Amino acid sequence: MADPHVLIWNDILTNILADESSYIIPDIDIEQAALPRERLEDLAAKPKVKVLIPSPGETERLIRNKSSQTDYPIQIAIQQKISPDDVATFKTLMELKGQIQNSCENDFVTSGFSFSWLRTEPLRDKNGLAYSYEDLYNKGVFSSIFTLFFRSIKTK
Repeated sequence: MADPHVLIWNDILTNILADESSYIIPDIDIEQAALPRERLEDLAAKPKVKVLIPSPGETERLIRNKSSQTDYPIQIAIQQKISPDDVATFKTLMELKGQIQNSCENDFVTSGFSFSWLRTEPLRDKNGLAYSYEDLYNKGVFSSIFTLFFRSIKTK
């Protein structure tokens, strides 16, 4: 049987691919990956979306009924080369981030496992922004990463 974390990882990729044609930018590169960031020289003029497993799931025992719950994080990284002064493209990429996030924030059942979306947390830069100001200003790269958490509860 496949690891539940990998099942969620695959489902998230499937959800993004299924909704891709409805995004504000329908032509994006999407892949499962181990690293969230693309090398600067490998970035193209269209968005690169990576779906990652950042760490193993954390399991907690629920004492009162001897069941356990496991939270599985999945990260989504969005990057594209843009000029720091290109406000229109920046706004479009922020909207794309929201659309991809909406595609992933749902409950679904995979291969007999039931998972529910729990929460989404943006990876904020040191300024508290949901994108990397330093990458944009210094490298001309829009970078935004957020983590989705899914929960599975197993009863015994």
